[in-house]
Amino acid sequence: MVPSKPGFPAKRVHIMPTLAPLCVLLALSPLSFSQSLGWGTVVRETKISQTSGGFGGTLLDDGGFGTELVALGDLDGDGLRELAVGAPYLPGGAEGGSIWILFPNADGTLHRQTQIAPGVGGFVGPTHREFGSGLAAPGDLDGDGTADLVAAAPVGNIDGVLWILFLNPDGTVKTERKLTVSAGANQDLGRDMTCVGDLDGNGTVDLAVTAPRYTGPTTTGAVYILFLGPGGTLLSTSRIATGEGGLGAFADGFGRDIARLGDLDGNGVEDLAVQSEQTLG
Repeated sequence: MVPSKPGFPAKRVHIMPTLAPLCVLLALSPLSFSQSLGWGTVVRETKISQTSGGFGGTLLDDGGFGTELVALGDLDGDGLRELAVGAPYLPGGAEGGSIWILFPNADGTLHRQTQIAPGVGGFVGPTHREFGSGLAAPGDLDGDGTADLVAAAPVGNIDGVLWILFLNPDGTVKTERKLTVSAGANQDLGRDMTCVGDLDGNGTVDLAVTAPRYTGPTTTGAVYILFLGPGGTLLSTSRIATGEGGLGAFADGFGRDIARLGDLDGNGVEDLAVQSEQTLG
């Protein structure tokens, strides 16, 4: 159990995620009015699937490859950032799920991929259903020069499980740290999450983690702010929900999706966009 601390109010609205059996990498035209296609248009796309884009792994039917995506740093030092992709579903709702670390070429095709799953890719921690549904890229938490990854396994009859995965340059897991948030059972903790900068000024980024099935007095859904210390230790948490953490009345399903917006109001603190599955009318 970690102590709570005063929360940071959140702001609103983001889009529904979609499930996809593939990923599509888009190359956009630069911000230049001289481009014949116009800036921001797609000049090239690369499909990554079981049979396309240089992907050499094995994907499950209905495994949800592409359910969650997050850009990492340049793990292998080739000047290109790597991509972490969630594939959280297993047949029959079995416990588990996978994360794929994709190493792209300049044209968006892949030259390597690494799978992370229970017992695969260096990950030895036990997990629960839908591992990889929520992902966040906190940067290099352990100071070894390689970007790290936070992953969630939100479904199970216990508190949601979050893992900090300390990565090697080849995308395998060097070691992991389990974050236990006493949020209560079946809250869907970690359905989505994002880094929110260093809110408490201790030199380590903090996390915003959604729990859309949190049951409050009048509505469901919450966002937990996780204050991290050196090496990814969990120092404290704060909950944002209807009537908590400075949030007013909100509809059910608050926290299904979340996005980082930067500092919109100029107060020096990161702001968030949070989706609710239902509206107040």
